[in-house]
Amino acid sequence: METESEQVEEKAIANKEKESAIQLHISQLKELADKKQFGDFWANVKEVNSLINKTLSLSKEFKNAIRDELGQICDDAKEKQAEHKEKQAISSAIMRHSLDTMISEALAFPADNDGLRKSMDKLDLVLKLLKEGGVTDSGETISGNDMTHEDKDFCWEKWKDARTDITMRRAEVKANNYEKISMLIAPIAELAKEGDPYRAKDAIKEIRQAMKGLIFEDYHYEEINALLTENWDRSMNRIGSIKQEKEEKHKKWRSDMEARVVYHQNQIEKNLGYISRLEEQVKDLEEKLTNPKTVSVHEKIEGWIQEKKLNIQEVLEINASLESKIKDIQGKLEE
Repeated sequence: METESEQVEEKAIANKEKESAIQLHISQLKELADKKQFGDFWANVKEVNSLINKTLSLSKEFKNAIRDELGQICDDAKEKQAEHKEKQAISSAIMRHSLDTMISEALAFPADNDGLRKSMDKLDLVLKLLKEGGVTDSGETISGNDMTHEDKDFCWEKWKDARTDITMRRAEVKANNYEKISMLIAPIAELAKEGDPYRAKDAIKEIRQAMKGLIFEDYHYEEINALLTENWDRSMNRIGSIKQEKEEKHKKWRSDMEARVVYHQNQIEKNLGYISRLEEQVKDLEEKLTNPKTVSVHEKIEGWIQEKKLNIQEVLEINASLESKIKDIQGKLEE
């Protein structure tokens, strides 16, 4: 069994632990006030008061001293909170003015593709500043979490109204863009299918270039892109067929030209053989002229010689003409 002195000692130790716990709460309150976390501060003040009142074993002197300290901490916290609210109100008013100006700037851009894109970029930045905080284009730091509820709510409402306004403007511009591009696509399908596929291909390139910078509803863009892709593929297939047909025609033409060269070369060889035979005949006739039987025979032989020489000259001219043709054909084949 514990003696009375042991019980007193245990009670003293327990009270000391309770006092230490309360002192720890007091230290935490000071930290919360310094960090300007006033919501948590006042919630913890209630807990400390409740703890003091419920702990009956605490000495009257300790309770009075801790309540005096707590009162002083609360007074200091009230001053800090009032000062913080005043500074926050001034800072919040400045941020509200800056955000309000940015929203007005977003609404002031022209209602065209580029202007509306700038409007949305500006509103997206305002949204980021309200939600997460950050830096404006001019270098000003803004955080919606540091603004008063009134100023933040004001900016939220302004942002939502501006967003609605710009969304409506964008919808109108998107519809106009879709109509404009659809009208340009309409004649391309016919060109790609049965008309000039090269014109269709160039027209599709021009449309895609024209679409850069334009804004569309996602489903309109997908529809337009699908049509352009379909007609592009159809045009390229037809162009491929045309090229293949041209290549086949060119191959046939080249084959025909090469065959013609061979034909002319063979003809030249034949003509050269014919010339050789004529020259042999002339040589034989010239030998017969050395001992003609009569004058009339002599004259006949000379006539034959002249006739054969004339034939040789004619065949040489034919060969020259054939060689010229071969040269022309080879020149075309090398082009």
